[in-house]
Amino acid sequence: MSTYKTLTYLGAGPFLFLTVFMLLNPPAEQIFAFLILIYGGFITSFLAGSHWKEAIKKKDKSLQFICMIPTIVSVFIVISAVVFNPIWLLPMLMILFVWLYRLDTSLSKETHKDYILVRRNITVLICTLLIIAFAISYDF
Repeated sequence: MSTYKTLTYLGAGPFLFLTVFMLLNPPAEQIFAFLILIYGGFITSFLAGSHWKEAIKKKDKSLQFICMIPTIVSVFIVISAVVFNPIWLLPMLMILFVWLYRLDTSLSKETHKDYILVRRNITVLICTLLIIAFAISYDF
């Protein structure tokens, strides 16, 4: 397995562990949800930042703006989690991961197809974990 695949899948580890911890320790669900949001914010900012370089090289202002939105929204989500119940914000993080995957696929002409497949798999895995974390901790 190549290095980027290994690192990509290992990057999903904190999402898995924090979701399991939410399941095992219901009184601390909000703390684990907050930690998921912080870690997810770092990851989405990193993924969005990887596209800024391309947008700047192309001098494409609209692409630069599109690439900045996930980072701005990530910061907003983490700050909002201080004030609001962080569990409510987990679906927003999921939307960011899907957005970034769609951004990857729209730029896939310059991206290796194997990377797009790995990104799809990891996006599905992370979104599944976010849905599980939301479902086990949200009071319906």
